[in-house]
This record gives sequence, C-alpha cells and structure tokens, in this order.
Amino acid sequence: YSVEMGDKVEHYRSNGRPFYDDEGVFAGYRGTTTIETEAVERLTQLNLQQSQLSDAIDQVLVGVALYDENDRLIMRNNLERDFGALAPIVKPGAKFAGLVRDTVYQGVFPDAVGREEEFIEERLERHRNPGGSFEYLRAGRWMVVRENRFANGHTMAVFTDITDIKRAEEAVRESEGKFRSLVEGSLQGVCIHRDLRPVFANQAFADIFGFADVDEVLAVDSLLLLFPEDQWRTIAGRARERH
Repeated sequence: YSVEMGDKVEHYRSNGRPFYDDEGVFAGYRGTTTIETEAVERLTQLNLQQSQLSDAIDQVLVGVALYDENDRLIMRNNLERDFGALAPIVKPGAKFAGLVRDTVYQGVFPDAVGREEEFIEERLERHRNPGGSFEYLRAGRWMVVRENRFANGHTMAVFTDITDIKRAEEAVRESEGKFRSLVEGSLQGVCIHRDLRPVFANQAFADIFGFADVDEVLAVDSLLLLFPEDQWRTIAGRARERH
C-alpha cells in the first residue's frame, strides 16, 4: 500500500496473521511492515524504460524480433507492416519453429512453394547457427536478415526492407538489356573502350573491321591497331580529351 507524505509517496508491504488470547478471543494481528519505496520506484522506472524501448523499436524502419533461450518470441515490432493479416499468429510466447512453419504454409514465402519442408529446414538451420546476413522474399517484400546469439541464449533478428533497392536494380537490368539489344541489332558499328582497350562491341563493328566475331574484337590489346600508324597520335589524343 502507499501513503502520501507531503510531496512524496512512501510504499509499504505488510504481512501478518491474526492471533488470539488464552480464551480464544481475537486480539489483533501479529506481523511485519517493510518500506518498499525504493523497490517500487526502481520497478516503475524499469517499466517506463521498457515501454520507451518498445515504443522506440516500433518507430524504427527495420524489423526487430527477440527470442529467449527456449526460442520463444519475446517481442516483435512492425507486425502489421511485415505480416499483414498473419500478424495475430506472431505473438509473444510462440516458438520460432512453429512461426516459420505456420507462415510458410500460409504462403508468406513464395520461394517455399513446392519445397516447404526443405525451406523450413534451411531457415531453422540458419537460425540455429546464425552468421552473416541473407535475403529472402516475404509477403511481396525483399528482406535482408541478420541474426545474433547473445551470451544469455537470447537471439535477436533484424530485418531490413530492401524492396526499393531490388526494384531499382531490376530497372537498371531492364534498361541495360534494352540498350544491349538495340546496339547488338544495329547496322552501325559500335565499340566501347577503356583506355583504347575494347570492353564491348557489336557484330557490325566486328564485320566492318574484318573480325569473325565480337570475341576477336575484345581480344585486341588496343584499338589503335585497327588504324594506320600515322593516325595513332590523333586517335589517342581524342580519347584522352573525352576523359
């Protein structure tokens, strides 16, 4: 119980049991009372810190999950963002292996379709022996996952959403593919060089200079060898000006 004493509140813990006189008449209680103010204040501060930590973790852009030494989930942020309708099954106390199995068979991981048990075992093995990071597609989002095992047996997993990076990489690949198709199909000779050493050429360029194929062009040490010697100085000078 608590007692207000001016601008301060003191907290007490009492325990006792009734006692009776020789004639069996109730005579009161016999027990002890201890001041618990310091302990209560420490507990209150700890709860506040835990609440602040939980709020802070919920605000970060990465997903964080913490499992105890028995592999049961202690806490997990960003559930709705990462799991959508499946968020209710990802709750404190749930075993890691069970979570993996449930989410796999709910179709959260496209790469697991048709090889569910193999995927589950691979994921459990990574969890049992954490080291380095790995990527996977989950519920339409690409994640980089890094897990760490602590001295007390707890395991923390950090999930970083790299979906935007993956989409940008795919856009670059598509652009490069379109460029390559355009250049390789061109009737004009095209050659890209680095310090006059060819790194790319199309078949039209090979045909113009009498090569059987592009590989022969790329084997040339210097494009200067394709021109008369009296033009080397001019060609080399123009190449330097473009840098």
